Amino acid sequence: MVDAKIILTQLYRKYGECQSYSDFGVMWEPGRSGRRIEFMTHFIRPDKFRFEWKTTDRDERKYAIWCNSAGAYECYHFNDYKTEHVNSLLLAVAGATGISKGTAHRIHSLLLPAKRNRNFSLRTGRQLSLGRGASVMNEYCAHLQIVDDSEIEKDELWIGRQSFKLRKIRKFWIITVKDMREHRQSLQNKSPEIYNRFKNEPIPDKDRIVVTECRYSSVEFDKELDDKIFFSGSFNL
Repeated sequence: MVDAKIILTQLYRKYGECQSYSDFGVMWEPGRSGRRIEFMTHFIRPDKFRFEWKTTDRDERKYAIWCNSAGAYECYHFNDYKTEHVNSLLLAVAGATGISKGTAHRIHSLLLPAKRNRNFSLRTGRQLSLGRGASVMNEYCAHLQIVDDSEIEKDELWIGRQSFKLRKIRKFWIITVKDMREHRQSLQNKSPEIYNRFKNEPIPDKDRIVVTECRYSSVEFDKELDDKIFFSGSFNL
């Protein structure tokens, strides 16, 4: 039986050493109707990266962040789709993480190992185990589970056994009342349009457990990509 840590190490190696990468993916909250996020990633080592996504809940809204040799940029619907310069790609990814429900930073952190997503690591208080394998995107995948000692926050990863492609993530985590209040205040300061849509919705008086599921299709490594993708604010989704 293959050790779960070996599979995770192979995943890190596959993403950390590839010269180019692209994907298409979908994220949603199982059991809850409404918000769904579709996204695309493009990457050429060492410094070209693009992540764009759209939400399809009430209205279709598009977003993008990208980086090339000239700098890092973002383009959001609430800024009338104007291209804005950002001081670094890391700041662009950080700014996009909340809006994209975490999808912006996951693959970015695998492609750039020095910035690796701590949620996939075995930091203190996390336990790794191997679950029952399953077919995802027509590929047999190993099922890895990374659980906090609290047994509340958990990541489940489905990784292709032959390709070591990340095919699916199911994530469980806690959103605290404090987090929700701070997020509401941040929206009021930075995105008044979005804030006005939600300002009358009550903030729960208890912390809540959130479950999201993300699937990756059209995953390609070391394929030739058009450089124009990294130098334009035009959307591909």
